[in-house]
Amino acid sequence: MPVIRVSWFNDKTDAIKAEVAAELTNVLVQKTGVDKKWVYVIFEDVKPTDWAVAGEIFSPPASSD
Repeated sequence: MPVIRVSWFNDKTDAIKAEVAAELTNVLVQKTGVDKKWVYVIFEDVKPTDWAVAGEIFSPPASSD
């Protein structure tokens, strides 16, 4: 049972998640031969202020006001 975890900023729509899940599943099926009914994709939506890289917290997105 392969599990794919996707951690990203919390600004993705359900439609984008569905596309990504389908494409990731298809790649895993093509490359490994696993039955797609056993492929799980888990999305972890993270606020930019809860994520850091190189010791720096990401800033919240700039307001378009």
